[in-house]
Amino acid sequence: MDTRAPRRPRGRTDGGSSLTLGELVDLLGDPVLRLVAAPDGVDVALTGPLVEGLDDGDPPAGEGRLLLCTGQVTGDDGLDAVLLAAAARGVTGVVLKGLELAQPTVERLSRTHGVAVLSTPVATSWRHLDRLVSAACDTASSGRGFTAAPSADLFTLANEIAYAVGGAVTIEDNADRVLAHSNLPHQEIDDSRRQTILGREVPEMARQSNSVPRTVPDGQVVHLPPVSDGELGRMAAVVRLGPEILGTVWVVERERLGPASEQALQGGASVVALHLIRARSVSDPDRRARVDALMTLLDGAEGRTGAAARLGLDDRSAYAVLAMGPDSDAGDTDLETARLLEVAGIYCGAWHPSSVCAISGSTVYALVPVRDTPGAAEHLRRMALDVVRTVRRTSSFPVRVGIGSIAVGRDEISTSRRVADTVLRAIVAGHDVDVAAADEVRSRVVLAELRASALGAFDLGVSPVQALVEHDRRRGSEYARTLLVWLDSFGETRVAAAALFVHENTLRYRVRRITERFGIDLADPHVRLVTWLELRLRS
Repeated sequence: MDTRAPRRPRGRTDGGSSLTLGELVDLLGDPVLRLVAAPDGVDVALTGPLVEGLDDGDPPAGEGRLLLCTGQVTGDDGLDAVLLAAAARGVTGVVLKGLELAQPTVERLSRTHGVAVLSTPVATSWRHLDRLVSAACDTASSGRGFTAAPSADLFTLANEIAYAVGGAVTIEDNADRVLAHSNLPHQEIDDSRRQTILGREVPEMARQSNSVPRTVPDGQVVHLPPVSDGELGRMAAVVRLGPEILGTVWVVERERLGPASEQALQGGASVVALHLIRARSVSDPDRRARVDALMTLLDGAEGRTGAAARLGLDDRSAYAVLAMGPDSDAGDTDLETARLLEVAGIYCGAWHPSSVCAISGSTVYALVPVRDTPGAAEHLRRMALDVVRTVRRTSSFPVRVGIGSIAVGRDEISTSRRVADTVLRAIVAGHDVDVAAADEVRSRVVLAELRASALGAFDLGVSPVQALVEHDRRRGSEYARTLLVWLDSFGETRVAAAALFVHENTLRYRVRRITERFGIDLADPHVRLVTWLELRLRS
């Protein structure tokens, strides 16, 4: 018997007052939210998000809910199980991180279960996405939340936030320009606020003193002391769209405002984000369309022909993808990634006016035309190095760039992106190369891919190398390092002993102990190869 939940048609049930799936995707879009499959179309009503996994026994969620699925989904069977559970709970759609299945597979499973599938970058904070979706749904319904209707301006919203928070409000963009301010009576202000409003931008002293909020983790506010005598303190929240910094909301406070005010400010910042997204879409609709087209090509998704036409790509010309990202230990990267996008846009635009850049997660991608001429690859490498040096000089941000393979036509661009991603992962792991193409770090790339796919791929029981590594962990010995150095030295005892700073006889004793204790036959060339490879992958 088929235990799958029966499909049912979905649509608007509120006369059109709710936000639809299509409207939400249009509003947020890449790099935050991408529609992968919608079996009932995009004109289905949403009532709000739900952040949780999919455990057996979960209660019904209610039609119109968008499930932000925190669990890991791998393979066709994993997605099938998730959508089956989602359909049983009655949700309209599921948002997943790192979805890498083929488009036809996702569409087939989506149709089977009647649940829409959306994806978000791995780096996206579930809490941030929850707030954005909640704000969008709440403000689409009459009488709930702050005003985000297109007819309402930012000054109206500033007054609403000021009333809810209990302090005078200023809304600024990411260049510290004042976009709006509250003007409610009886709210206390100081000279810095007066100068800010009159000059329509933040005074230099206040800008230097109040640069902290851009580094505030998502979902938090910051309280800052007065910048000088006679001034008042500030509470602030950063306005974000995924990894991109859109601006800041500032609140004047004489005494530290409490948790209720902090929560109101966080909600207000999410609605400000919706306003700024709408404003940007109206003022620069082509920018959004170009970014969406680039992500379609990078993902190898349906609609590549239209995306290439939107970007003006010639199917006979050659292109390359650059993947630019931070070191793995770079910490909070939202602001720096937004700056990286700006710098990359400047340099890539100078390289060729048809270049286009976009953010996905914590990675900035650039698609640039290339020529099949001597020296072209080196010129591209130098341009990438200029990006790295400029970003590091202005922010000390540890950026590295992976250069993808040459793509001829639209259908090879996703392959170039995969190569660029792989190269970037390899050089981030190595920490010693800033910019590289695949042919420069081929051995590292192969090892990185083997590390990602090979370890644990074969269920052959505990290997001798695993036993050796575990022994080192428990006993504090250095058998693994000793054997790897010996193999790296082609069995030359003198060279290996010098590298390990031990006597040659000590090294011979250790190698003999390793072969006897762990059953590793170093006389067998196949054993030597597999042992070296596993040690290298685990190092």
